[in-house]
Amino acid sequence: MADIAWPLLGHSEAEAAFRDVAERGKLHHAWLLEGPSGIGKSRLAWRMAAYLLGARPLEGARLDAAVNDPVVEKLLAGAHPDFRVLKREPNDKGKLPLFIPVDAVREDLVTFLTLKPALGGRRVCILDSLDELNASGANALLKSVEEPPPNCILILIHHGERALLPTIRSRCRRLRLSALSDADVQAVLVGQSLDISSEIRGLAAGRPGEVVRLAEPGALPAIRAARTILKGLERGEASAHGAAYLPASASDGAFHAFTVTLQSGLGEMAEQDARMAEAWLWTARLLEQAQRDAMDRGQTLAKLLTGLQQQLQKV
Repeated sequence: MADIAWPLLGHSEAEAAFRDVAERGKLHHAWLLEGPSGIGKSRLAWRMAAYLLGARPLEGARLDAAVNDPVVEKLLAGAHPDFRVLKREPNDKGKLPLFIPVDAVREDLVTFLTLKPALGGRRVCILDSLDELNASGANALLKSVEEPPPNCILILIHHGERALLPTIRSRCRRLRLSALSDADVQAVLVGQSLDISSEIRGLAAGRPGEVVRLAEPGALPAIRAARTILKGLERGEASAHGAAYLPASASDGAFHAFTVTLQSGLGEMAEQDARMAEAWLWTARLLEQAQRDAMDRGQTLAKLLTGLQQQLQKV
């Protein structure tokens, strides 16, 4: 059996809905793939793009295409003239910008879509993701969504981490993707030789991409540090807050694991205790500000741990 490009578990209903519309010649010019990060939206987008550009699906109703399909080979080599993928890329200093630059939106998406397809079919562009556009980037995209050039398809990915312009959402055909089952997550992880603890599996909540991210070295001590803080909040203790600094600041992966665990735990506590809702909201706002202002890990953690101690005094 041929090797499949971008293999994907789950999301069969979304694929079937897309393929049904395509086969009936009712394709929408813009598709919005929504759902939490780490569940396979990017893979689905590439599978859709390959199909739209003429890759032959293997048997069945899914979008499986072989790696040796001529269209797939061009996509994998980054050599298909009618395809673009727009995402954040490191700058000349190796730093990843906070947002996709608006100039990239204008040049690599808007201008690209106005050109005539080189191979006589369609032009397809994936934007990964809408969460990484600032207001200027979203406004630059809007014209292509509102007044699409002929023979062009946009595939937009949205994790739901940032608000989406209603004018963009209303002009897209939406495919809502859900977290995977435990069996599908396990199948995705087979062969990756990762030591996945039950703590990480539970925190990832059906998102194999998040499982891999949380399995980075240093993540587990950060998760446990966050849980120590959460237990202290429940007991009204602040003594353990400072002890979280080192494990949480060890790496980007550790910092991510720490903040995800903390936000998840505060959210659960807020459901049972209205007084904790303020701590959850304060933490969410601080982390959003830290991302917006490109604060480093140490600065963010110092503010977070100090602020949580103050929140503890309130509750």
